[in-house]
Amino acid sequence: MDLLMRTLGHILLWGFSLAFLLPLLWTLRSALLPEGLAYALPPAFGPLTLENFALLLKGPFGRAFWNSLTVASLVVLLGLPLAAGLGYAMARYRLGGHGLRFVVLATQMIPPIVLALPFFALFRSLDLAGSLGGLVLAYLAFVLPFMAWLLMGFFQNFPRELEEAALVDGASPYLAFLRVVLPLSLPGLFAAGVMGFLIS
Repeated sequence: MDLLMRTLGHILLWGFSLAFLLPLLWTLRSALLPEGLAYALPPAFGPLTLENFALLLKGPFGRAFWNSLTVASLVVLLGLPLAAGLGYAMARYRLGGHGLRFVVLATQMIPPIVLALPFFALFRSLDLAGSLGGLVLAYLAFVLPFMAWLLMGFFQNFPRELEEAALVDGASPYLAFLRVVLPLSLPGLFAAGVMGFLIS
């Protein structure tokens, strides 16, 4: 009976895995088939080709991809240190009390389309309209509170004893944060950075 249950469990897991992998495999199949066969009904298989990737790279895709990569990377590089400091201050020192926490959380409830016109007017007056710098600032306004909120929860669960030990050894609170808290918080920082990158 135990062997039967384990076998059924494995079959179920394999079924779920295939169900989740099927869209990825279908996308890969469509990318590697010639255009005539990729969308044929009923589905057909034929010789594989890399011609679709060559056509993609000839168009504006490369420039658009590079712009997206640049903007998302800059948002994370600029936002993560600020979010770490804000999240730590809210978690440890109750910076701003419940009011600041509410404001940080409330920024996530604002539909981005509501801010499109004010952002446009502001960026036009600063001569940033249509620039990557303006896009970085716009995404930073949305991503920074999210990353700070995420890291605040992480820092709340960080053991205070480690910081206190650093303070007893003569470190300042700032040094304890840099030398003890941040290195041990790399998983949380990585998670916040990945989320910020994906949002951007």
